[in-house]
Amino acid sequence: MLGLGVLGTAAYKAFHPVMPGIETMGIFGVLALIANHVCFFLLYRSRGHNLNMSFSWLCSRNDLIANVGVLLAASRISTTGWPTAGGSISYGKH
Repeated sequence: MLGLGVLGTAAYKAFHPVMPGIETMGIFGVLALIANHVCFFLLYRSRGHNLNMSFSWLCSRNDLIANVGVLLAASRISTTGWPTAGGSISYGKH
């Protein structure tokens, strides 16, 4: 049921775009970056012990990269006012 609600909300927002909250993106981006840094360093020592630990470490590393992308998107939106985070490679309303 929750999945249908998420899908419906995503479909609605696809046709009725809303400017993302820059402050919210920045705050949660920083919090997630801190949390993922903690996980990254906790898993760093054990990344070679077995396949599960290696995979967990890789996922943590990828999350760090994604968090940096969120912060860059928030920065781009706040400086340019352009609501499409990937404005240079996507087609959006500007």
